[in-house]
Amino acid sequence: MTTPEPSMLAHSRTTPRSPRHADPGGQTPQNLRWLVVTAGAVHPLRCRVLRPGLPVEASRYDLDDDPRTTHVAAVDVAAPGLPIAVATALPQACVDPPTPVDCPQVLLGADTPAPRLRRLRGMAVSPEAQGRGVGRFLLAGLMEAVRARADSGADGGASDDSGAGSVDGSNLAPKTWWWANARTSAVGFYTRQGWRVVSAEFEIAGVGPHVVMVFGPG
Repeated sequence: MTTPEPSMLAHSRTTPRSPRHADPGGQTPQNLRWLVVTAGAVHPLRCRVLRPGLPVEASRYDLDDDPRTTHVAAVDVAAPGLPIAVATALPQACVDPPTPVDCPQVLLGADTPAPRLRRLRGMAVSPEAQGRGVGRFLLAGLMEAVRARADSGADGGASDDSGAGSVDGSNLAPKTWWWANARTSAVGFYTRQGWRVVSAEFEIAGVGPHVVMVFGPG
């Protein structure tokens, strides 16, 4: 994988202020920038961290190339090179949850307007960068990128006029909801960012135990 070319980047942002839901005692990582990139820019690291030993094709998602999908990558500006973390927001409802869920009906509706719903998927931090707050930083950047698209009407829906946004997602458009099938080993991280568990534990074959988690208004 090569460093993302400028033509692949839709947005960039230098290190923001510490998120509202920061890890206790955590510090905003320095020298980081998050970038909106193409699907091809996230696949290698996504595969390396989440599907080790498998070909890159195993890490591709059906909606990766959907124009409403947002991919972001974190890079260290002090040591430019390959992304050190990646994440994706898909315009996908939780239509067929693998286990009963106790969450807002908006997450379960196949016809939910795109600006109101996102599935977090493919969040991966390189082993060398873990434990530095990079995941928190990138998740905040992804939320800001999605909020900006919703505000601009870029997803084909009406904008929710929520005013200026913060990178922790606290000022996302009021009707925006997020959900994810989170690995049980990552539940503590997402809980500290304000997400909550809404399902029993279930197994994804070849990957391991997961739970459904959500983040949204309220």
